Amino acid sequence: MVTTGEVFGHYRIEEKLGGGTFGTVFRARDVRLDREVAVKILHHEDSEDEAELGRVLHEGRAASALNHPNICAIYDAGEEDGLHYIAMEYVEGWTLAELLEAGPLPVAKALDYVTQTAAALAHAHCGGIIHRDLKASNVVITAENQAKLLDFGLARKLDTNQLEAATQSRQSLDAIGGLAGTLAYMAPEVLHGKPASASSDLWSLGALFYQMLSGSLPFKGETPFELSLAIMVEAPLSLPPEVPHTVCTIVDRCLEKEPERRYRTGDELAQRLEAARAELGGGAGPSTLLRRSRVLVAGAVLMAVVAAAVVWRRYERKAAPASPLPITVLQPSTAQPAQKFPAVPPAAAPATPPPKPTRQYPGKPEILVWVNTKTGIYHCPGSRWYKNTADGSLMVQRQAQQRGYRPAAGKPCE
Repeated sequence: MVTTGEVFGHYRIEEKLGGGTFGTVFRARDVRLDREVAVKILHHEDSEDEAELGRVLHEGRAASALNHPNICAIYDAGEEDGLHYIAMEYVEGWTLAELLEAGPLPVAKALDYVTQTAAALAHAHCGGIIHRDLKASNVVITAENQAKLLDFGLARKLDTNQLEAATQSRQSLDAIGGLAGTLAYMAPEVLHGKPASASSDLWSLGALFYQMLSGSLPFKGETPFELSLAIMVEAPLSLPPEVPHTVCTIVDRCLEKEPERRYRTGDELAQRLEAARAELGGGAGPSTLLRRSRVLVAGAVLMAVVAAAVVWRRYERKAAPASPLPITVLQPSTAQPAQKFPAVPPAAAPATPPPKPTRQYPGKPEILVWVNTKTGIYHCPGSRWYKNTADGSLMVQRQAQQRGYRPAAGKPCE
């Protein structure tokens, strides 16, 4: 096996970056072109399946024609000392898997990264390249917040026997290792044994989008069998309540069980994501501008009403006489003209005894005495603070309560 410091072909191996089920990735220096690259060396057991290895190398060469800012470029593919390798652009940053260890991403960030990834998929699908293994560890985020999709066309395709054995396994997902990480993003039709397609790539992106928003995958299972069953027959788990409804509908459509019910292409998904970003504040679309204008108009009207109320209140205070006004009882609409009661002396002196209750007459309005909750003094505050049994005005009661009074049951004004 290749080790650090060794020269492998025309690549000087400098550091091991990581390894997976199908290969080990190293940071290396291309001594011919004097540039930093990432070299993925396929595991030795892959050579036992020459047809599959040939497919990987063929698709690696095809993917080298892809030229997109969100796709990791492939420089070379070949064999050296009996080991097959892929040389690609070295992207410095953090994988989404590493970023998600700290929890879900903000909605705006998740929308940004998934939009870039959808654009990368759209470009590749137009070139006839299917990713097949889209997952959090295959998307790198650079220091400039640029998403880079790795391993285009390089994922080894599981044959029907391998897939059936994996999905029927009763081992824990931890015991399965890297395969379980791939299984969690597989579309239902792939688990049924159908070949991967552009639509299955969009399913995987939907699962990744869900993971960015919630910090976990949309389907759960203790074993590959349980996880596969959940993907094929169950609805995805609900996203957190803070995720906007617009975003939830995008995720739900990506995770439709039937491929024809998903977005038709990566371009269509990317356009829908851009519209969602505009709607949620990434840009101002027509509907956003209309809502903002309505809010501004409503705010202006409210300010005008408040200003008018303040002016009227001041005028009312200035126009009020110095002596207390007589309390006027409002009669029902079918009653005789209102009766007048003599003015009630102001309740400034604590020594004034509470007014005596008068006899109640059924069917006639009453004026309730209000008691001050701090002083305990009963008071008929005036004609504007009464409860008329005919119209049951609640607003008047609230006005009195705001001034520290509450109704004294059974103590009407005389």
